[in-house]
Amino acid sequence: MLSLSFRYHFSVSILTILIIISLFLAPSALASDKSQWSFNSPTALQGWNLGGIQEPSIIDGDLYFITGSEAAIISPDYLNLSADKLDNFTFIFKTTAPLPVIFAWRRAGDSQFQTNAGVQMQIAPTENFQTITLPLSKIENWNGEISQWALLFKNKDVRVALKEVRFGELSVDERFTKNWQTFWEPEQIRQTTINFLQLIKWGNHSITFYLYWILILGAIGFLGKQFYEKSFTREAYLKAGQHALILGLILWALLDARIFYNWVTWAKYDIGNLLFADAETKRERIELTPDFYPLIRAAKKYIPENGRFWVLQNDTVGYFNSAAKYHLFPREFSEESPDYYLIYNAPEAIFDREKNELTYKGNSLGQVKLLEEISPTVLLLKVD
Repeated sequence: MLSLSFRYHFSVSILTILIIISLFLAPSALASDKSQWSFNSPTALQGWNLGGIQEPSIIDGDLYFITGSEAAIISPDYLNLSADKLDNFTFIFKTTAPLPVIFAWRRAGDSQFQTNAGVQMQIAPTENFQTITLPLSKIENWNGEISQWALLFKNKDVRVALKEVRFGELSVDERFTKNWQTFWEPEQIRQTTINFLQLIKWGNHSITFYLYWILILGAIGFLGKQFYEKSFTREAYLKAGQHALILGLILWALLDARIFYNWVTWAKYDIGNLLFADAETKRERIELTPDFYPLIRAAKKYIPENGRFWVLQNDTVGYFNSAAKYHLFPREFSEESPDYYLIYNAPEAIFDREKNELTYKGNSLGQVKLLEEISPTVLLLKVD
C-alpha cells in the first residue's frame, strides 16, 4: 500500500510535467496547419486579410479582385506551419497588367511580415492562368514556425485572378536528409557562452528543444515504472538521477564535438585564413580573391596594433570579415568610431576622391584619406 506522501509526490510530479507539456503545445493550439487553399465556396475568404483589395468575388472557383493600392495584400488566417517540412510555395494566378508581387511571411512572435526577406517577382500579364512555384529551401531566412504568409501587390488598379495556393511538403526521408545535411554544415564562428547547444539546430528547433522532451518523457516513464512497481524509494531516485546525469554529459560532449568539427571545417574552407588548408585549397582561394592578401598586407603596414578598423564588404563574400579579424589581430574590429576602413568590393561603399568623403548605403561616414588602392573597389582608408 502506497503511503499518502508517496501518492502526493507522484501527483505533484505528474501535474508539473503536464504543465510543462502544455506550455510547449499551447501556442500552436489556436492556429491551423492548413497548407492548401482554393476558392470553391462562397465562404472561402472567411478569416482572410484583404488589405487594399477591391471588389473581391468568387466566380467558378476562382478569386477575382482589383488591387486598390500599391500596398494591396492578401493573406489567410493564422497558421502553424513548420518551415522545415515545406518544399515549395505554388500559386496559380493571372493578371491583366504587369504586376510586381512579393511573397512574404512572418514567424511566430514576429510583429510584421518579413517583406525585406521576401521573394520579389515581376508577373507578366496572361490570358490564361499560370503556375508559379518558389523553391523554399533556396530562400534565406525561411525557417522557424510560420504563422502567416502573404502576397503583396505593388501596382494599383490591376485586375487579378487567383485559382489556388498551396505549399508542397517534403516527405519524411527528404526532411531527415535535409536536416542531417544542415546539422553537419559548417557554421561561421561567433561569440557565444560555454553552452554551444543553443547554436545546434535540427529542423526549426534548437537541439535543446529535443533534449527537454527526452527529459520530460524519461521522467514520465520513470514515474510510471515506479508507480507500477510501487517502489518510490530514495535509492531509485538517486539511481535515475545518476543515469540522467551521465547521459546528459555524454550528449553534451558529443554535441560540443560536433560544434568543434564544424568550426574546423568552416575555418578550413570558408574563413579565408588558410591556416588549415592544403596547397590546392590555398591556390583556389588565392585565385578566387587575388586582392585579399594585398589589402591585408596594406592594413598590417598602416594600422597600428592598437588601432580600430571596420570592414565594408560585398555581402555575398561573407568570409572576409572573419578573415580580416583573424589576420589583423590584435587590432580591434569595431563598427563604432573606427580609425580605418577596409573597403572590399562593396558596391554600396562610395569613396568621393574629390571631397575625400566616404558614404555607405547613402549615409556619410565622414572625411577619409586614401592610404592604399589595391583596385578601384578594394581600398584602405583612414578617418581624417
